[in-house]
Amino acid sequence: MNTSPSTPNTGPERVKTVHVAVAAVSRHEGGREQVLVAQRHTHQHQGGLLEFPGGKVEPGESAAAALVRELDEEVGLRVPETGLSFELRVTHDYGDRRVQLDLYRVTGFSGEPQGREDQPLMWLDVDALDPDTFPAANRRMIQVLRLPARTLITGADVTPDGLAGRLEGWSGSQCLLRCPELDDAAYQVLASACGPAARSAGCPLLLHGAPERLKRVPDTEGLHLPWREAARLTERPISSGYRLGVSCHDRASLEHAQRLGADYAFLSPVRPTASHPERSPLGWDGFEALVAELDLPVYALGGVGGDEVMESRRHGGCGVAGIGFWWH
Repeated sequence: MNTSPSTPNTGPERVKTVHVAVAAVSRHEGGREQVLVAQRHTHQHQGGLLEFPGGKVEPGESAAAALVRELDEEVGLRVPETGLSFELRVTHDYGDRRVQLDLYRVTGFSGEPQGREDQPLMWLDVDALDPDTFPAANRRMIQVLRLPARTLITGADVTPDGLAGRLEGWSGSQCLLRCPELDDAAYQVLASACGPAARSAGCPLLLHGAPERLKRVPDTEGLHLPWREAARLTERPISSGYRLGVSCHDRASLEHAQRLGADYAFLSPVRPTASHPERSPLGWDGFEALVAELDLPVYALGGVGGDEVMESRRHGGCGVAGIGFWWH
């Protein structure tokens, strides 16, 4: 299997971008989410690798309509367009071809999957998917399927009881305990008390700061590095059993986060913010340009609302992060 980085097509005649719609067909077994995957035939491009079912979008056809058609033709599943939930758009240059992939999560379908093109099919746990067994363009999709759509960043004056109350109604998100005003000892005490409250609300807790904080409070979801901490590192500072995030503001910092093996990054500010008025907003087009062709899920941060998950995903993000849309 070739897992080396692809070489972008920089010749005088770039290949045409192929638009493809793919599905994470989802079911739950024993409390775990599983998705349907197929194995590519050896004679195909990227032969032998696993892939999500789907196919090319024909001229004049929407990605959703193409996916409904392809799932019927390819794996025998009948899916109404209302059963599709848009997750992510990824553009990837393989060197010999360029693809734009629109990923949808499919939860409403009928029929039993069957490989109508004689391709092997299997149900795999989302948490057990190995990105190295998929084409490179699929790897950010796998990461996104594992992440919540929203990261809730705490504001001022956090208490365990107050946090529990504020998290009501936000189950399925992840909560970042920021608290820059606290020293390490006070932060450790607060994080130890807030972890169970966040977990009970269905919003696992992420720590914020240096890697040493995770050693002191290990019973959490993971660690988010402010840029000042990430900038001095040359390798991933925590085990893969924890989730790792990095705060970024430009392409160079995003690429550094990717080299560190981060599981996600924040990119800000998308819009003007009162907390950092000196920073020029990226806008959604600027955000999209910076995250293009990264193998790293990126949350939009800075002036965005909790209801703008789909806007983020339409521009290559994995979701939204913020304080104002939930804390105030």
